[in-house]
Amino acid sequence: MVDADAIRQRWEAVGAKLDERGRRLFAAAEARTAGWGGLAMVSKINAHHVSLFTHLVDRMNKTQDGDGTLLDHSILLYGAGFGDGNLHNAELIPAMTVGGGCRTLKGGRIEQCPERTPLTNLGITLLDKVGIPVDHFGDSTGRLPNI
Repeated sequence: MVDADAIRQRWEAVGAKLDERGRRLFAAAEARTAGWGGLAMVSKINAHHVSLFTHLVDRMNKTQDGDGTLLDHSILLYGAGFGDGNLHNAELIPAMTVGGGCRTLKGGRIEQCPERTPLTNLGITLLDKVGIPVDHFGDSTGRLPNI
């Protein structure tokens, strides 16, 4: 059983003193300590986040905007922070785009990028779609041609 109050107390004692890396390491240590109970808690949090995202997408799809809906004219990016939360690595990160991007996105399909493709490649590709071309962003190595 996960003692959420004990985790909260530990967080309140040190959280404000930690940088981003420290906060992530704290979270990883707590998840490892909590074991499967921690995974169940993370699963509930993720399910809640997905329900909020679904609600947003539904509302945008019902909101008229010119010759389509707000969703038709938008690009939403949703995904996980890590491919493997236990290892805290940035490989195999699931991400999805939702919306039509004013007819700039090809929808209704799954794209798998080559191994070790930085997520920032998706970022610069989406920036292109909304008329903000950039040469480089973070660790990007190029655009994703099939998006």
